[in-house]
Amino acid sequence: MIVLSGGFTAARWAFAIFCSAIAVVIELVFVRKLVRRIAGRRALSKNRGDGDDVAGTERP
Repeated sequence: MIVLSGGFTAARWAFAIFCSAIAVVIELVFVRKLVRRIAGRRALSKNRGDGDDVAGTERP
C-alpha cells in the first residue's frame, strides 16, 4: 500500500488498517444492496407468474 511506503510507524499502520476497513464496509453494503435487489426482482417476477426469469433474460 502507498501509505506504508514511507515507513513502518504505528500511525501509518493504523491509517492503512482504518482505510482498509472502510473499503470493506463499503463493499459489504454494495453487495447487500445488490443481493436485495436481485431477490426483489425474483419475488416480483414470481408474483407475476413469469417463473424464475431474471430481468434481461428471455424465454425461448
